[in-house]
Amino acid sequence: MNADDQTSPAASQPHVTMSGYYGFANTGDDAILEATIGGITQFAPHAQFTVLADSTGDTKNINYLPRYEPRSVWRALKPPGLFLSGGGGLFQDVTSRRSLFYYLGILWLAKARGMKTMVYAQGLGPLKRQSSQTAVRFVLRRADAITLRDTASEALLADIGLSNLAFITADPAFTLEPATSERVDEIFSDEAVPTAGRRIGVALRPWTGLDEKRETAIVEALRLAAYHLQAHLVFIGMHSPRDQTLSDRIAARVDRAGTVIRGVYRPSEVAGILGRCDAVIAMRLHALILAAISGTPAAAISYDPKVPAAAIQLGLPCLDVDDLDAHGLFTVVQELVASGATERERIRSAARIQRDRAGENFEIIRRLLSP
Repeated sequence: MNADDQTSPAASQPHVTMSGYYGFANTGDDAILEATIGGITQFAPHAQFTVLADSTGDTKNINYLPRYEPRSVWRALKPPGLFLSGGGGLFQDVTSRRSLFYYLGILWLAKARGMKTMVYAQGLGPLKRQSSQTAVRFVLRRADAITLRDTASEALLADIGLSNLAFITADPAFTLEPATSERVDEIFSDEAVPTAGRRIGVALRPWTGLDEKRETAIVEALRLAAYHLQAHLVFIGMHSPRDQTLSDRIAARVDRAGTVIRGVYRPSEVAGILGRCDAVIAMRLHALILAAISGTPAAAISYDPKVPAAAIQLGLPCLDVDDLDAHGLFTVVQELVASGATERERIRSAARIQRDRAGENFEIIRRLLSP
């Protein structure tokens, strides 16, 4: 066997390590993971993946390792190979500073061990503390590539002293294909969702700003929609079980025809479910994205800058969680339901633009994986 023969297997099996909020039963992050692996295997069909996650195991060409176990992390961060930090919103200090420094530390260690590194399709911020900004600046300036999913993240990067280092792309979830109509029919049958009549999808999340007053506004808006639009409400929890608990409570308070989805479904299947709705109320970012790739008009409820950023990209209405009122939310949903086929095609077109921009992530990954 000559030298070329010895090196060809490694060349044909590039290795990618991924760090993100994976393995936590969050449909949005699962959508990023599914789309990323699918996109890379399009041009590197024999690629091997290691995913640092809150779960373990091997699935086909994917090795899941526990993200907080030091020996597993050390094993995962080995050259040669490419380390992807993200996608999602990993670098922020609102939810937890501990998570910020975890993700920065893993990225720094991957670079220190000799891997190529990419900050991948991320939404940055908020970074409210000076120490957080300093840490992000120190680590990110050493990355081999940075792609961001919105211009607000690019502006934040410039504010902390890292101008002109990033490309604006889009969330990888835009590249997913919704499940087939036949598969959605099976899900509707299993979940007892009627296949006739109007349906309104509802994807909410717990949030400190969603207090009793604002939750009541949502309940009243859903009652109005169910009654005046003769619509069946389909509650979809994007992060189990937290979202489902909220959905159960709101569905019980609405006390009208509705279904709380109980099964655990792949992101493409969730996109198919949302695609069969006449309108969607989306508090979760990826509920908004998965509805859009199916062409379903959606009303976003903003609790974080990433939500209005995506709504602007898609030309969809966005209401701030702090300003919710029943009549305003119902009026928006009523207008979405009445918008018709032309609006659905416009939304699909806007989602296709974002899909093409998301595809630019894979072109950068292709170059980084090249010998």
